[in-house]
Amino acid sequence: MSIRGSLMSFLGVRNELHNDFRFNVVIDDINYFTFTEFQLPTLTVKTDPWREGGQNTYVHQMPKNIELGTVRLKHGLTSEMALLEWYFLVLEGNMKDAKRQMDVELLAPMGYAAMIWSFYDAFPIKWTGPLLKSDATGIAIDEIEIAYHGFELTTGSEIDPLENAARMADFQARQNFGL
Repeated sequence: MSIRGSLMSFLGVRNELHNDFRFNVVIDDINYFTFTEFQLPTLTVKTDPWREGGQNTYVHQMPKNIELGTVRLKHGLTSEMALLEWYFLVLEGNMKDAKRQMDVELLAPMGYAAMIWSFYDAFPIKWTGPLLKSDATGIAIDEIEIAYHGFELTTGSEIDPLENAARMADFQARQNFGL
């Protein structure tokens, strides 16, 4: 536990838990996508085992490198083809235009951003079309998988209050219109 975490526990300050169903995805300042799911990447530290002579109770695990997983987004299929067109840029080899900034905002119940994951040089690497079934009554969902070249996490007081006020106003407007 960190010194800050120990002090917070000593002072009786509790960490805030966040719901997982309110989030917003912004890709290069385009804020009109509605996603049903966002899967954060898996971060893995690869290790090399090292056996120490005479030590028979365990094997040392020496950190080798870090593997950054991809992110996945799911959304209801609409006539808006911006995500598929983004994927087509990669298929055509146009990586200069395909690399984008993608921000994922976890929204607190009042609509302000509690956490923001910023993915740099993000580009789609896989698109999965919806499963169409004649006896289904649900919404057709497609999925896009995104690779990136680094990310940053911004939390709490690090988030600009003016941007958060705009997020809250946008969130309230969406609630008023049932979006």
